[in-house]
Amino acid sequence: MPINSLTRERLVETSDILKREIKALAFDQYGTIVDMQKGLAASVTPFLKQKGWSGEANSFVTWWRRTHFENSMIDALCDRGHTPYRQIGHRAVSYVMDRCGIAYTQDEVRWLVSEIEKLKPCSRNFARRDTSSRSCQTVIATC
Repeated sequence: MPINSLTRERLVETSDILKREIKALAFDQYGTIVDMQKGLAASVTPFLKQKGWSGEANSFVTWWRRTHFENSMIDALCDRGHTPYRQIGHRAVSYVMDRCGIAYTQDEVRWLVSEIEKLKPCSRNFARRDTSSRSCQTVIATC
């Protein structure tokens, strides 16, 4: 569909407004900026070993992340207000440890979820480029 002059004018105007008004752009960083799967698997491996769990840490993390994602989607669909990310994380980790037959304390649940905050950014495949004279930057990252 060809862009007529009126549409082009609106696009330019909208673009100018966005450039002027947007101060920061945030997006889901988990799996883009940080490798959650790999990082959390490394964090939980000693914990799971200490607990005597013989399963794969990678599977544990997959179940944790999948449960967290599912619970987040359900929470978003229910009209009961927002449940904080950390609280959903605590529930997900507890559920997975119950499923795996791992005895745990709430302090251990909180510690596991807090490991997310310690994940390091991906060290490879970062490309940064200056996209305008306003020093706007685009960062592209893949883990």
